[in-house]
Amino acid sequence: MASPLFDSLQWAREVKKAFNNGLKDTVAILQEFRAEITQLPDSGVPGKLKTQAADRLAQVADALAKESFFKEMPALQAARSDLEEFVAAAVTDFTVEQDQLRQAELAKWQATTDWAELNGDDSAWITAEVGKLAKTAAPTLAGFRQLLAHDYDLTKRLQALAREVVQRAAAERA
Repeated sequence: MASPLFDSLQWAREVKKAFNNGLKDTVAILQEFRAEITQLPDSGVPGKLKTQAADRLAQVADALAKESFFKEMPALQAARSDLEEFVAAAVTDFTVEQDQLRQAELAKWQATTDWAELNGDDSAWITAEVGKLAKTAAPTLAGFRQLLAHDYDLTKRLQALAREVVQRAAAERA
């Protein structure tokens, strides 16, 4: 019959072996995913990512809560891979959504009488400014965070450019 001390030493040896095989990095990345994704807004692409990842994040929490969590390495690595795929897809979706917003706003302005009254330099400048608002990001959690921050900047800059169209058209009329 094994002693509690022997059992504890065996457990510690298995944990050390798992950590030497990359468990520490995997757990750290999974904890980052959990912290970041659970704080995302509930709507739009961030909300979709949050919903998509919820089951996997719950499975990770269950696995890490076990005393034998170190034996869950294959499941944790699979969860990490799935979460990375979810995030990569969300980065693509977010980029497309932001591009569509830029193009829709530009098309809306171009259909107005104000746009027709702009001189060529002004319309070219505004079109170029909209083009500068395009953002690409790595298909990672850091890339997703960049797009999330850019979403606010994009919205505010498009609002400012809409006002600029009206002001420049009014100046041309005057």
